[in-house]
Amino acid sequence: MKNILFALLLVFGEFVFISRYETRRDIMENGTEILVPVYVRETLVGERAAKITFRYHSFIPASEILSGSGTAVVRRHSGGRASYVRIYDSQTPLRPGEHLLKFYVEHEAGLQRGTALSKVKFASDEYILRSKEKVSELMDRPKELRIKYAVLKTNGDGDSALWGMADQNGVILSTRY
Repeated sequence: MKNILFALLLVFGEFVFISRYETRRDIMENGTEILVPVYVRETLVGERAAKITFRYHSFIPASEILSGSGTAVVRRHSGGRASYVRIYDSQTPLRPGEHLLKFYVEHEAGLQRGTALSKVKFASDEYILRSKEKVSELMDRPKELRIKYAVLKTNGDGDSALWGMADQNGVILSTRY
C-alpha cells in the first residue's frame, strides 16, 4: 500500500512540475512584455557571469495591498512601461491597454501589512547574466544608464516571468532567451 501511495505521489509531483514548466514556457514565448521599475540591490560579478539582485519599486499603493498576494491591473504604455491602475476586480472589465499582473508581498521583519516598506514581487528578483561580454558591457555603462526596469512577460491570467532587464530609456540590455 505504501508503495502505491509513493508511486501516486511521484506521478502527481511530476504532473505539477511539467504543468508549471509548460505554463512558464508559454509565458516566455507568447507573453506580453511589461517593464516594471526596479533598483539594483547587489551585483556579484564573476569571471563569466554576474548575478544581479534587485527590488521591484512598488507602484501599488501600500493602502491597497490588503493581503499577502493579489492581482493588479496595469496599463502598458508605449515602450512597454507599466503603471498601476487598480487592484483587479472580476466585476470590472479590462480596458484596452490594460493587463493583469499577479503579485505577492514579503513583509520585512517587524513591519505590519500595508506599510510602504513591504517587499512586493511580481516575478523572480534575481537575474543571471551568463555572457562575459554582456557583463563587461553592463559594468562599463555609466551608472544612470544601467538597469532601471525588469522586463516581465505576462499572460492573460496575470502570471509573469522575468525575461530581461532594461535601462532608463526602456532599451533592453539583456534577455534570458
